[in-house]
Amino acid sequence: MIYTRKSNIMLTMSLYLLMVVYAISVTMVGPLMSILISHYTLRFSQGGLIVAFQNIGGILSIALGAVLADRIKKSVIIASAYALYGISLFSISHAPSYGLLLGLFFILGASTRMVDSVVNAFIADLNPQKRGYFLNLLHGFFAIGALLGPIFSQHVVGKGVGWNRAFWALGIVCSVVLLVYIIVLKLFPPVYTNKTQSKSIDFSGVIKSSVMWVLCLIIIMYSAHQSGINTWWVMFMENFIETSKVISSLSLSIFWIGIILGRFTCSYLIRYIKPRYILVMGNLSGGFILTVSILVKVPDLLIVAIGLAGFLTGAVIPILVTIACNWYPQNSGTASSMLFFSSSLANIFSPWFIGLLTENAGFQWGIIITGISLLVGFFFSLLVPAREKQ
Repeated sequence: MIYTRKSNIMLTMSLYLLMVVYAISVTMVGPLMSILISHYTLRFSQGGLIVAFQNIGGILSIALGAVLADRIKKSVIIASAYALYGISLFSISHAPSYGLLLGLFFILGASTRMVDSVVNAFIADLNPQKRGYFLNLLHGFFAIGALLGPIFSQHVVGKGVGWNRAFWALGIVCSVVLLVYIIVLKLFPPVYTNKTQSKSIDFSGVIKSSVMWVLCLIIIMYSAHQSGINTWWVMFMENFIETSKVISSLSLSIFWIGIILGRFTCSYLIRYIKPRYILVMGNLSGGFILTVSILVKVPDLLIVAIGLAGFLTGAVIPILVTIACNWYPQNSGTASSMLFFSSSLANIFSPWFIGLLTENAGFQWGIIITGISLLVGFFFSLLVPAREKQ
């Protein structure tokens, strides 16, 4: 038992490291967007397609992951997808044309989202007795990487070198952490303490589960909130609230700091509070605070509110993965893939929908969707069964 615990903990730590480096790529593109548009002589709509292709690749790979994750060793899928992630980073740094750039971002999204969904399921399998604790830590490390992404890209560009060096440098880091993961996997192979390592026994049962569809609706609402904040919050603060560029950017950093604190705090609280209750109260309180602050339009209140919203709802995704894997431990890969597929759908459509509302009704009524979506998620959360599947 001691060896089992040590082996799985070491492997879990290496997966956390993979997640940090993957998360950097999620948020590093934003600060580089204006440079990419200038470099390839693009219209703004063409620049937006870069992120769209990334998410389309992610959706397709998650759909594939739902089929493969419970049939092929998760450790092998993770290593293969992460290697593809590194190759895409190196290739993006040398993309000669816009068309090729879109294709490479498609591959980047496909590889990273495959890693994301399968790592969640793998950690749930490795730590069946404390899924909630370790999954919240996983997403806490993701939030750290997401916070580092803009800092990393701005630092590289600030050195006076080309934008492509940011992708090249991250590719090197990616290669190093992949090597670390492979070494740890060889030295500390996974040891399963229950039947979660067995192959899928009821794939169709997961797909047809009403509980899984409720969880998917909740993650759609949360992802609509988070992607809307990541895309539009800085512009909302700067153009509508008329804060400075520094304060506008700082408010987004506060949002991610709140998520980090929320996820690490929840990794402790989940030992004493049922995941469902954290889900219900987080969506309700975070959605209410954010919606009211947007209506009031006081700059200081908005900054506090966005940080609180991040803190109160930051654990939503790991909580949903925890509940899904508790219900379907032998189909953890399928369950987590369903969740991340739903999340990717929201990531594609939410920024567009908020932009559409902004064009027709104004920025306040566009950005308020980020608060309302949490409140809708609260109502869906009430439908989650209080008891786990027996």
